[in-house]
Amino acid sequence: MRIIFFLLTALVTLLSSPVAYATELTVRVLGLESREGAILYAVFDDHRAFPADYDSAVTNGYLDLSQVKEDVSITIPLDPGRYAVALIHDQNGNSELDVGAFDIPVEGYGFSNNPSAMGGPPSFNDSALDIAAEDVIVEVLLQY
Repeated sequence: MRIIFFLLTALVTLLSSPVAYATELTVRVLGLESREGAILYAVFDDHRAFPADYDSAVTNGYLDLSQVKEDVSITIPLDPGRYAVALIHDQNGNSELDVGAFDIPVEGYGFSNNPSAMGGPPSFNDSALDIAAEDVIVEVLLQY
């Protein structure tokens, strides 16, 4: 009898606890110049890591463009919160954003909210999205 009471108490506690509802962030990639290589993506919840510290991202990964036949989009499950997305079109497959003279990128890149990157990467706040309990779709225009 004690075991049944304990299990019922535990069940009621679990059912009455607040639950974080996972949502989906879908990132549509626009302005892609070619289908070579991959799209590297990272989602950040911290301004100190954004946009360069991929190892500190909430999640990161890549989308092999040779496997994509139609629109290029990435769907990422997230808990509600404030996030910023960074994308790189890694055309040569070396897993980094290649730069030329004066550290100007020679591969495509983009950020959520499509802020200007003239003079350097945008701030976390310029790129931040507030994700609530419903799914969100954002379009990121790559800059070359």
